[in-house]
Amino acid sequence: SGLMFGFLRRGHGLFLENHADTEMPIGELVRGVSHGIPEDAPLSLAIFLCLRGYRIIPITDRSGNEFRGMLTSRNILDFLGGGNLHQIYLTKKDALKVHVSKVMERGIAQVDRNDNIRSVLDIFRHTGEEALPLMNNGKLDGIVTEIDVIRHIRKPTGVRVWELMTSKPVVARTEHPVSDVAVMIVRGGYRRLPVVREGFLTGIVGASDILKYLHSNGKLCSLKKDRIEIEKTMNRFVESVRPEADILEAVRKMDEKGVTLLPVVDEYQLIGVISGRDVLEAM
Repeated sequence: SGLMFGFLRRGHGLFLENHADTEMPIGELVRGVSHGIPEDAPLSLAIFLCLRGYRIIPITDRSGNEFRGMLTSRNILDFLGGGNLHQIYLTKKDALKVHVSKVMERGIAQVDRNDNIRSVLDIFRHTGEEALPLMNNGKLDGIVTEIDVIRHIRKPTGVRVWELMTSKPVVARTEHPVSDVAVMIVRGGYRRLPVVREGFLTGIVGASDILKYLHSNGKLCSLKKDRIEIEKTMNRFVESVRPEADILEAVRKMDEKGVTLLPVVDEYQLIGVISGRDVLEAM
């Protein structure tokens, strides 16, 4: 984060107990249900789901009950040419039929519906995961995300965005090729990257934006060769926040838009980014 946690005022308004009953079961806070897909499902199915808006997909055994791993749009981009998983792609005749088990992330910590919100917050902090599988009597029951925790900030905190933001973030420039930005996202583990021109924010791009571009142009199998400028694929409708805004405003925007990272702008100039992770670590 741009400012170390210890710099925050003692007793600041971000502490979890100021906003929620810390003993409440996490299962009562999760909205909606996220069904998994079996580990032998083809990657093409996962791509279809990502294009429908599912950035994080739980992977199960064939019965649909036992959790096996997690698949994200970034993992798919990795496989298509953004990272080391592309080595698997190169060995397959029909790469999009490869089982999702070859691409998913394993060893993800699990939480139970009855675990309290405080313990889940601690797991998020310890693991650095954006989402965790939610179990019920040993069976997959959905996923819990950072947003499920931080959206319980419902009153002003007294903490400003500039106090938690990451200043001088990694950015993509409008002229950067799609293939290069894909590598940046995968290897850096970024959720989204601000796109700038001469320091001014012009858009934002994530793995799912690049997947949508590749799919709509019939280029899913040719990411490595794609040199089109990233501004042709980025999202131009960017939700941002000002540095002096209360953290409450940033959390509300993340929750409403379903995103976990916001650019921080001052007079249209990008000066930082604020993420759900930044907020979680200060709670």
